[in-house]
Amino acid sequence: QRGKAAYDRLVEIYEEPIEVEDSTSNLTVPSKADIEFRHLTFAYPGQITPILHQLNLHITGGSFVGLTGPVGAGKSTLIRLLNREYEVPKNTLLIGGKDIHEYSLQAIHQAIACVEQLPF
Repeated sequence: QRGKAAYDRLVEIYEEPIEVEDSTSNLTVPSKADIEFRHLTFAYPGQITPILHQLNLHITGGSFVGLTGPVGAGKSTLIRLLNREYEVPKNTLLIGGKDIHEYSLQAIHQAIACVEQLPF
């Protein structure tokens, strides 16, 4: 019964509509593209206080990056923004020198792989 209840909650989350604008572009994300966050300020929907404030970060294409820090520092938020799970302010997240909005969601999801530690 607990498994069924958990499954029902997950289905509710998975069926929630995506609130991110998709691009109709046919651009593909270049392999080993640089990723750059430029003066990114982000607050979760319904929140007033930003979780990220004026973040500047440049990741060289082809490198491996590990994010560490205390709970609530914004590590998972960075990954969620990179995966376009939330709307990113224009010209604050660039992949291969192009704004992330220039790529379709499918192109981004095909190019980026993340391994998260998900606590139970």
